[in-house]
Amino acid sequence: MDPTESGSSQSLAAAGTVGPFHVPIVSYFSTCACLSNRAKYPTFFRTIPSDYFQAKALAALVEHFGWQWIGVIQSDNDYGRGGIQAFTEEVKKLGVCIAFVGTVLRTYTMDKILDVVEMIKLSTVKVILAFVPEGDFYPLMKEVVKQNITGIQWIASEAWITADRPSTPDMYQVFGGALGFVVQKMAIPNLEQFLRGISPYTDPSTAFVRDFWELMVGCHPLLPGDQTGTEATKEKCTGYETLLNSQDDFFNVTQLRVSYNVHKAVYAIAHALHQLLFCQPVGENTVRSCLNLSEIQPKEVRNNA
Repeated sequence: MDPTESGSSQSLAAAGTVGPFHVPIVSYFSTCACLSNRAKYPTFFRTIPSDYFQAKALAALVEHFGWQWIGVIQSDNDYGRGGIQAFTEEVKKLGVCIAFVGTVLRTYTMDKILDVVEMIKLSTVKVILAFVPEGDFYPLMKEVVKQNITGIQWIASEAWITADRPSTPDMYQVFGGALGFVVQKMAIPNLEQFLRGISPYTDPSTAFVRDFWELMVGCHPLLPGDQTGTEATKEKCTGYETLLNSQDDFFNVTQLRVSYNVHKAVYAIAHALHQLLFCQPVGENTVRSCLNLSEIQPKEVRNNA
């Protein structure tokens, strides 16, 4: 089982590479509808809906409000181009006209960003869909705010509708009131309890636990075998510190969206392996494995996923 990057472009490259070897991929955030092509990507799976469904929902939103003349902005990658293509196909059925298509990317020069800004200013549209990741959209957002381009109803793809930056005071005056569909939010059982239970005293050999503790608690834990050296300049912990009452936002697990997709992906793999090893679904009584772990082939995991 091969974990892949969150972006659709990265998943396309990975799926195209490992697919011929029957290695399954489970992505938690690659939404491009193109990845649903079973002929080209037979071993690709995901725990987030395809943009085909988001495009239909966004088109229905446009129809609901009776908007007939809109602009669109896409990111210059598979996510943006695929999303706008699917959206365009849907709104054309509804008689909606697209006035312009602007293209952005976080690595674009300022000249290219300004071209899109000018496109917005010259158009008479009052509704614009931005099908872009937050990082690609941010340079354009800053310029729109800088030039005080207001009076536009923004429609957002799931990649930036819940982002923090559009909600800052400066950005909100332009992008406040944006509409879009969010990734499903769900609680991960026992996650907060697990996070608050992290401790260098109980898990001294676990990677990054000491750094995590110093960041959260603000002191250096003294553990058996520690040598006094460069750490002597740091405040030492008393050993009575705890994370149980920490108010740090890190422990707020009520707004998890993408993280829940990761959770589902891991469990999908675990259930597939369990079913292979014990020849029965999770939850049934297991006595012994029916298959040697070394005998499992990637294609078998895919078929059980």
